[in-house]
This record gives sequence, structure tokens and C-alpha cells, in this order.
Amino acid sequence: MALRTIEQKITAGSQFTGAAPAGTVTRELDMERYPTGTVGGLIDFANPNPIQVKQIFIKLGGQSSWTLQMVDTDAVATTVLSGTTETFVANTTLNLILLQGQKLKLVTVAATTAMVARVTATTRV
Repeated sequence: MALRTIEQKITAGSQFTGAAPAGTVTRELDMERYPTGTVGGLIDFANPNPIQVKQIFIKLGGQSSWTLQMVDTDAVATTVLSGTTETFVANTTLNLILLQGQKLKLVTVAATTAMVARVTATTRV
């Protein structure tokens, strides 16, 4: 088993839209960082086997509402977590299993400052 973390950053005035992040990912050890952009929110571990999502950290901007959904391979989405007006969300006790091909989608509304999302999962080596 190994840990993998995906980090995405959004510029001030932009939103996590659930779209794939733009730019080239930088990999160092177990961290995959995407460059700061104006879209993002699709968290895709490209998992060929089930993985266990262990931690989610989201730094939100302004008075945003947000939704984190699990998306199946047939595009059916199920809400996992959601909220309004938080500026920081940390869930370190999450026990979410993503099956092969499933992804997470983060969507924010009315955010005004820069945001960061970081998701860590346990994967097979």
C-alpha cells in the first residue's frame, strides 16, 4: 500500500468547477501538484484498483458554498460532503472507497479568494 496526494489550486475570483485541472502536474514523492489555474476540481487518481480516500483538506475563499461528489464511470454523481461559508474544511477520518475509474468532483460557488484542495488516498503499489 502507498499514499498518494493530489493538490489543486484556484486563483482568486475563480471557482472549482469539477473540471480537469489545466497544466502539467509536478510529482514529488507521494504528492501530485497541479499549477494554480482558473478551473479544476476533478480529482482523478486514475485508479486501476479500488482506493481508500483518507484525508480531504479544502481551503475555501470568501463566502462560498461547496460540494464534493463521487462520480461513477457512467457519470452518476453522489454527494459525499458539502457546506456553506466555511473557509477551511479538514476531514481526516474519512473512509471513502473509490472503485476502479471513480473520481471525486469539487464544485464551489461564489468564492472570492484563492483556494486549495488536497486529497490523500491509500493505493496499491
